Amino acid sequence: MFPSRSSRLLALATGVAIVTSGIAAGDDPATVTFRSFPIDAGATLRQIAFPPAGVPVPTTAEAFVVTTLINFSPVSPVLAGLKPVKGKVRVDGTCFGTPNVTTSGQLKLDRGFGIDTQVLDQTNGCNFFQTQPMGRGGSRNPWDSNGQVIVSVQPFDPSSGCQPSETALCLGPNSRFQVEVDWEDFEKTRSAMALPTAPDSGTFWFFNPENVSMVVRVLDKTNVSGFNNFWVFAAGLTDVEATLTVTDTQTSLIKVYTSVDGHFPSVGDTDAF
Repeated sequence: MFPSRSSRLLALATGVAIVTSGIAAGDDPATVTFRSFPIDAGATLRQIAFPPAGVPVPTTAEAFVVTTLINFSPVSPVLAGLKPVKGKVRVDGTCFGTPNVTTSGQLKLDRGFGIDTQVLDQTNGCNFFQTQPMGRGGSRNPWDSNGQVIVSVQPFDPSSGCQPSETALCLGPNSRFQVEVDWEDFEKTRSAMALPTAPDSGTFWFFNPENVSMVVRVLDKTNVSGFNNFWVFAAGLTDVEATLTVTDTQTSLIKVYTSVDGHFPSVGDTDAF
């Protein structure tokens, strides 16, 4: 169902450092880049040399979403019985254009990972965005490991009612559809973490950024004879109970897809909106 996404999914699952472009109409693809870095056991956030990470920017988009993800280990410290790294990381960015524009954000590390999401106006002809994380206060890393900095850039329509965040994707034409996933964690409901990978698709994970739990895609088929609507596809890579919610921010219509614990969620709705 997703042959054009196979290399990207492999990269998300294994941490392979690549730059890949999403497929979109016109000149507005989404881009994702991965940078790995070593972390010594006992290192504090201030002692870690985070690498810079940069991605091309869709120059014809009115605005774009920058998602910066920092992950400290391919294995969840919680599942391994260790205390995950907690603390804050400052994320400084430079949007190279005329003139260059600098940004600053902050992400909070919780279960060994953290996300910062920013919406930036395309006012300076920015064609490349580079982020530089810097550790601040926090706990020590429990073991020798390799971390990751992942940066994603996705075109965004500021007139859309969708609000991109660490748990919400804005997919489809004009960032129209807000997509969110909740999952059950030992009778406690949690929000899945989101990473946009193309204007029409993205991924969610539950336990760890390197273990993708669900892939979601919203397709515009309004110009296809016999359909004239939007399709929702989703593939679950976990048997954990999950609920996928897709909201059409133009009409306020909502579609909810729920999987049963022990079954892999799968959606192929060609009559969604």
